[in-house]
Amino acid sequence: MNGTEATRPAARRLALFIGLMVLVGLNLRPALSSLAPVLTRIQQDTGLMPLSIGALTTLPVLCLGIFAPLAPWLSKHFGPENTLSPPCCCCPAVCCCAECRPWPHCSPAR
Repeated sequence: MNGTEATRPAARRLALFIGLMVLVGLNLRPALSSLAPVLTRIQQDTGLMPLSIGALTTLPVLCLGIFAPLAPWLSKHFGPENTLSPPCCCCPAVCCCAECRPWPHCSPAR
């Protein structure tokens, strides 16, 4: 096997990786950008201040930028399953806690 034959699979894997990252990016884009058209309605229905509404659009993007560099290190040290398990368990717990708030003045009007 010469040098060019050895680089073909590596180049193919790199192209596949880049293609998959583009597809993941396209998949995440609607989730991050679809909130803007309904911000006024969310603010009216919940009574949130403009600062809180701004945080709704800023925090997800900020967290992606902050925690993305940590993902490879965490995955290397703890394994992919152990790295992904806490966020996958926290999301439903946060949603459940947000629905069962003990503070009536913080709950949206129903």
